[in-house]
Amino acid sequence: MLTSFKAIAEEAKKRGGKKIAVAGADGKAVLEAVKIARDSGIMEPILVGDCTKIEVLAKGVGLTLEGITFYDKTRDIYVAEKAVELVHTDCADGLMKEK
Repeated sequence: MLTSFKAIAEEAKKRGGKKIAVAGADGKAVLEAVKIARDSGIMEPILVGDCTKIEVLAKGVGLTLEGITFYDKTRDIYVAEKAVELVHTDCADGLMKEK
């Protein structure tokens, strides 16, 4: 049984980066988490949110967007719908929500 965050992170690395649809990816904190997870090999993000904000904030946290798929959705309902659709259609392995 995994009993610590470190153990969970190590197990995730062993299993390889899963495609995760990130709903509301236009926030600084979520992009910082995405950067850490991507750099650690835990996830391959698919970003859903306001692409203009994502591009600006990604630069600020040092996240390179090269190779990352993202969908420009600005209203919360459309962000959620797209992220769920990506999982439902097997384009993503899981879903992460910013708030």
